[in-house]
Amino acid sequence: PTSSSTVIAPRTNAAGITLTNRRGKIVLSRSQELRQAHPDRVNLNHLQLTQCPILENNESGRIQFLSLQSNFVTDVAHLEHLKNLIFLDLYNNHLEFLGSAFGYLTSLRVLLLGKNRIFRIQNLEHLRR
Repeated sequence: PTSSSTVIAPRTNAAGITLTNRRGKIVLSRSQELRQAHPDRVNLNHLQLTQCPILENNESGRIQFLSLQSNFVTDVAHLEHLKNLIFLDLYNNHLEFLGSAFGYLTSLRVLLLGKNRIFRIQNLEHLRR
């Protein structure tokens, strides 16, 4: 996996997703075709990510479904602008702690966390059944 502190060259996959490292943070941009086809969904499964990326192109307000399944994510960060996020899939990552990032996700209704290494959870009180 690529370390979050390692500088990576921009890479674009066949689905139209470009990942760039800017000052140690992974920045995601999607092709116009992908944004039009799936304006509210972002699928980042199996991309060997070590962190949640920052979304470019003012997409954060539209995203309702975000899947980061089967990566190497160790910390949930950079999600505070996803005010309309309903579904977050973090299945099969390397998470150990869940905390303050979830306080911002007031619309979140589905959170998938299986196959992680979680030993501490906090700030999920606002999530309703």
